Amino acid sequence: PGDPSRLAAAAEPAGPAGAVAALQSPNLATRYLAWEKLRALGAQAEAELLKTEIEANPAISQQQRAALLGSLAEIRKDWPAAESNYRDVLAIEKPGSAALRLPVVLMQQNRRQEAYAELRSVQDNSAYSDEIRREAFRTEIKFNQILRVDDKVQNAAYQRALAFWPEAQALRYQYAMHLFNQKQTDSALMQLQEVIKQAPANA
Repeated sequence: PGDPSRLAAAAEPAGPAGAVAALQSPNLATRYLAWEKLRALGAQAEAELLKTEIEANPAISQQQRAALLGSLAEIRKDWPAAESNYRDVLAIEKPGSAALRLPVVLMQQNRRQEAYAELRSVQDNSAYSDEIRREAFRTEIKFNQILRVDDKVQNAAYQRALAFWPEAQALRYQYAMHLFNQKQTDSALMQLQEVIKQAPANA
């Protein structure tokens, strides 16, 4: 999924076929809307129909087929199949968005350490776009929140994310609120001051 603040720039795909095609868009917002569209369809029969069409369509490349089948496997909650397809994508294409879905399906299989390791590999790999690397940091932070991991671990994730992406004002503000919750008032205020420094309109 892309940054929700950018979704207004993307048109919602029409129907299942349009949603499937939109999953291959280079625009994260478009892919997010396509993903949500397919999730809304949801029915097993619809997913199976799309799966059959994708497997039989000679116009779809091997990489595209694996990516689409991975997305459909997620909709069906077939996590092993989704993992297998996303790994196929990553084996045959330049680094891309499948690297962000793989940790999610690993987490769905309770393979937490592997999921975190995949995210770290994306964060540290300059072959990925900055946008995908930033999303990997956001995903790690989201995992930490859902799993309620130790505050020190969460703080470290925020710090690594902001070291890579210092102008991420929303993320810095989120970190400040997390510090306030830990009674680390001075550190929280320092983060808020940095937000104001970068964007005085937020004062």
